[in-house]
Amino acid sequence: MKGHAMPLTDLIHSLHPYYKANSALWEKWKQAYYGGLPYVQSALQSHRLENGGDFGRRLNRATLLNYLRPICDTYANYLFRHPWQIRLPAKIDFLRDDADRRGTKLADFFKSILPLAAAMGFAVIGVDEPALDDNQQPRNMAERQRLGVRPYLYFVDPLDLRDWETDKDGRLTMALVRERISHRLAVNGKIVDAGGRIYRLWTAESCAVFDDQGRALEAYRNRAGVVPLVSLKFRDAGDPLVGQGLGQDLEPIQAFILNLTSLLSEIFFRQTFSQLVAEGSAEEYGERGDLSRLGTSSIFLYPEGRKPPQYISPDTRQAQLLIEQIDRAIDEIYRLANLTRGSVREAQAQSGISKAYDFLDTNQALTDVARNTAAAMEQVCRIAARWAGDQSRESDVTVSHPADFGVIDLDGDVARLRALVEAQASPVLIKALQERIAKTLFPGDGVLLRQMAAENQPPGGKAGYDA
Repeated sequence: MKGHAMPLTDLIHSLHPYYKANSALWEKWKQAYYGGLPYVQSALQSHRLENGGDFGRRLNRATLLNYLRPICDTYANYLFRHPWQIRLPAKIDFLRDDADRRGTKLADFFKSILPLAAAMGFAVIGVDEPALDDNQQPRNMAERQRLGVRPYLYFVDPLDLRDWETDKDGRLTMALVRERISHRLAVNGKIVDAGGRIYRLWTAESCAVFDDQGRALEAYRNRAGVVPLVSLKFRDAGDPLVGQGLGQDLEPIQAFILNLTSLLSEIFFRQTFSQLVAEGSAEEYGERGDLSRLGTSSIFLYPEGRKPPQYISPDTRQAQLLIEQIDRAIDEIYRLANLTRGSVREAQAQSGISKAYDFLDTNQALTDVARNTAAAMEQVCRIAARWAGDQSRESDVTVSHPADFGVIDLDGDVARLRALVEAQASPVLIKALQERIAKTLFPGDGVLLRQMAAENQPPGGKAGYDA
């Protein structure tokens, strides 16, 4: 195949230089998003005062406070809070309500993979159509529709996109994708699960499939005429395929918080209870020196002339220092994500200008991600149009993201509304801002919103806003 004179056994092990340099980080950010024991084991670090046994016990008690996942999910939820405007040619309009042949709406499909793209920097979307036997090959579009042969979207883990090439315009000209397969085998009369991997080599002209030994399994023509893979980049990073995500900034802080909370837990575990201290040896004290019997529920006799036993309590300053550092780290993780952490920041006195900047930063960050998402959505739909044999209608695909993502500067809107009422501004403008505030405070109250829309003036008049 053009550009690939290497043996096929070597071809399936080919890795892009960018993949070699960054795959370990992608794996770490992916683990940080999903959480669980593998991530805790890789992120938790031992300290100089504990041995292997102590560290093992602390590892078993460690609990991950996952911040990366809810932050990435928040981006997806805000991005698709309001409907997107999607225009598709008639032949691929089915993608709107069933993008993956599983009944997933097109917008929901992108919403489901956006969080992982936010964590890793990018996600890959493939466009394909069902394979048919040689005796089932349709001769025209009518037969294709009768056989149910239609393009669909599927998710490709960035770690499974092993190698690729692009032209001078950044378009993919070759892509090597690893796929995990599972099947069942009969072994000694029992059905057992077996799995393996295949490799799919895409070019603009064809697709070749190999097993994990490099043996050719099949090859077929690529009817799309382009490599049918699209990168959904969270943020642009100067590369046609690879984007920049939240994982590179937030994962180290999440790991830092994990280690601090584990140390705090260790203090609670070891030092929560005050310790009894007494002069002398254990044999001098009651119950034949069995100190475990001593406590507030039993009489404690101590030798005459000795100082009375006393409790010593642990120094709480170490725990307080850890709590303060954890709180600062949590605040920082939300700052880096361009989100406001309510439990800390709303408790602090912020000026109106500071709040406005928080709002603008969040809205701008969402707008940047929405722009990349809309571009990726348009690209996959245009490739689907090619699969459907309607290349001439590619230009009919348009996707527009909302201008408002539901991130509201509520205090600012109330102040603006009061100013508009006092200035006797246009009733239309006042009503629009009033409805915006109402949707924020009562997002699910359709009856209230309809009543407000039907009224000519805001309920309660000017006095209501002053209150």
